[in-house]
Amino acid sequence: ISTVSCFVDFEKDEQRQILKLCLDVGRMLGASTLVTGSGQDPMKAIPALKEIGGAAEKCGLTVAMETHPPMGHNSIYSLWTLMDVGHPSIMLNFDTANIYYYTQGIDGDAELRRLVKHVAHLHVKDSRKGYLENFFPALGDGTIDFKKIFDILDEGGFKGNSSIEIEGPAALGEAATPENIRKALKRSVEHLRKAGV
Repeated sequence: ISTVSCFVDFEKDEQRQILKLCLDVGRMLGASTLVTGSGQDPMKAIPALKEIGGAAEKCGLTVAMETHPPMGHNSIYSLWTLMDVGHPSIMLNFDTANIYYYTQGIDGDAELRRLVKHVAHLHVKDSRKGYLENFFPALGDGTIDFKKIFDILDEGGFKGNSSIEIEGPAALGEAATPENIRKALKRSVEHLRKAGV
């Protein structure tokens, strides 16, 4: 296991303690990365992330903040957040679809080039690059160029982890049954192989 996830409201003390427990679980599992949100209120999130960074460092993990607003939905806000936190154990999870979902008219490839040195984890997720369009299908059913994404990561020296993320009816049909999940994952892996990733 290379990565664990823990999406809690870490701005609240009791939730932050849960995240710290998840870091410890990640350490016991041999993970190198924990993916979480990016915070909602900078006045609360920045000190919380500094504290979380210290806990992550003690556990030997890196925390990767998700591509979510208001503190991490594009390169400007992500870099501001990282600069304010200023801890080497706090980095980014770059979500290849969320970058379009949360920011209108953005060039996701250019955003990744600006952020690649700060990316510890990648959510490999497809979409049609639509702003606020809830369409996250099996990989290959959208318009994200994953070969280009991985080329940018390689050029930037990315050494982190990645995971396929599929969600909603576009990927799973009417129900997230185990069978529908298996089918979507199989198609996604086949698409990445065909793309040469």
